[in-house]
Amino acid sequence: MRRRVVVTGIGCVTPVGNDVGAMWDALLTGRSGVARTTVFDASMFPTQISAEVKQFEMARYGESDSDWAHVSRHTRFAIAAAKQAVRDSG
Repeated sequence: MRRRVVVTGIGCVTPVGNDVGAMWDALLTGRSGVARTTVFDASMFPTQISAEVKQFEMARYGESDSDWAHVSRHTRFAIAAAKQAVRDSG
């Protein structure tokens, strides 16, 4: 039996935008998401630049930051992207 998957919506949280529209605009205009690292102190590393997600707040996706404080940052990104995809799917 072959299983099939249908993608009906899209969502993303990236260094160039925290939603599909912002990300697409950045890609079309050639805007980079690379900048000086701010999420942690990178001063003891040979490189202090990275492509990190900026200005991310769970409240923007209908969730309270305090409700998700116990979850890792990258998991919050996945939740936000999934919520966007569900909303996009209609």
